[in-house]
Amino acid sequence: MTKPCIICVGSTGSLPTKDNNPAVAITIAEQIESTQAAFEAGNGRLQGPLYVQFVMGVQNAMPADERSFDFYIETLKRLAPDAE
Repeated sequence: MTKPCIICVGSTGSLPTKDNNPAVAITIAEQIESTQAAFEAGNGRLQGPLYVQFVMGVQNAMPADERSFDFYIETLKRLAPDAE
């Protein structure tokens, strides 16, 4: 029997810029794509659906806005359809 494992990934760190690191994920789409790529890189070692948690409404985070949240969910469903 396998045991569940939670792996937390902060794909952007704090206030990243492409000048600091051209490979850093800045846009929502880039963040979702890089998280999905990290999940897939597990070559089957990571099982179960990708779980995504949004941080909203705090300094340097996404705005706590229903239209913004709907956009994030739509983008997540498009780029990582199996995510929860």
